[in-house]
Amino acid sequence: MIRYLITGATGILGTNFICEIIKQNINSLENIEIHIIGRNKNSISLENRLKLSLEKNGQYYIFGKEVSDSILSKILKRFHFINHELSNEKFNKDVLKKLSKINFHHFFHIAALTDLRNNEKSAKNLNLINVIGTQNILKSLKDVDINQFHFVSSAYVCGNNFGDILDDYITDKPSFRNHYEKSKLKSETIFTNYCKTNNKSFKVYRPSIISGRTIEKPLGFTNKFDVFYSWANFWFKLRLTSGLGDNDFTKPLSVPVRICLNSNSGLNIISCDLAAKMIYQISESDTAQSYFNIVNDENLNHIDHVTYMLKKLNIIDYSFTESIPQSFNNNYEALYYKIIGDVFTPYMSQDVISFKKLYESNLKSGSKNQTLDLNDFKMLIDFAVKSKFISVQEY
Repeated sequence: MIRYLITGATGILGTNFICEIIKQNINSLENIEIHIIGRNKNSISLENRLKLSLEKNGQYYIFGKEVSDSILSKILKRFHFINHELSNEKFNKDVLKKLSKINFHHFFHIAALTDLRNNEKSAKNLNLINVIGTQNILKSLKDVDINQFHFVSSAYVCGNNFGDILDDYITDKPSFRNHYEKSKLKSETIFTNYCKTNNKSFKVYRPSIISGRTIEKPLGFTNKFDVFYSWANFWFKLRLTSGLGDNDFTKPLSVPVRICLNSNSGLNIISCDLAAKMIYQISESDTAQSYFNIVNDENLNHIDHVTYMLKKLNIIDYSFTESIPQSFNNNYEALYYKIIGDVFTPYMSQDVISFKKLYESNLKSGSKNQTLDLNDFKMLIDFAVKSKFISVQEY
């Protein structure tokens, strides 16, 4: 019996990782047991949140099609649910007592907040959830028997750096674009120091920018449209406020904005399902390596992905610049840099950053390798626009 203890199972990566565990063990479900630490949300219990996830999108990841309720019920029996808010330092004593009697093969700490905004409220929430939350869960589980510790960090704990970034890279003089990067390095350090101090085996996964699915059905699916989706959503909403509607993109919208970016650089984007598969495979391996960049083999050039997003939304009359305008030519430009440019320009204007993978897996899905290309990106944006950037998962 392989037992998992997991936080963040209802997030973008966590949802797909749960599906990957089930998919890889579908013919021997009786040999796995998954304990999920999470919280009720909008009056929906943690158990029902997972059930809804399996019904709406999980079954397609696992089976590639809709299956019977009896099969989903069989899968749900492999789960145990622990309602707990990670920001709460006090863990239910009765639950801890039960957990202390179980030998867990794997503990995955996936739960985290992704917020790239640079304001006081974001900084406070990021510290509460990412940093204090990590401290709390490790403290609570100190007497639980766990063989292997796993932490999902971020490739951007490297901070505001460029060039080749290896799996285990940690800068001596950290400089961060935002509070998110700082909080992830802090929480990663807390996690690894705990494992080292207590002589625990651990693995740290550093995914780059996570997108919707590119391998498993429904293709394009994600339960949250954030990061680069937010950039596209800015222009989508601009069309709405200009009275152009959200269905018909035949009429162009003239937005004479100078967009600051480095034409030689790009974004490293990895799909949530590929990231889940890579993490699962590495977690099952006997590699002695402890840090892993969970990244795309290639960056998507900024000109290419930005041009497609704007073309899809029929935005015209924009231009590119390599430096942020010191004064704005119009209200559109001022709005762009106030709302979205402030968040993403530090990434779009930076020098080329190349994340390297020291651990090379043999992971493939059919003819699909580990590269998310421009055609995949177009599919992801098409899905988001069709969904009107509204989460298709209401739980």
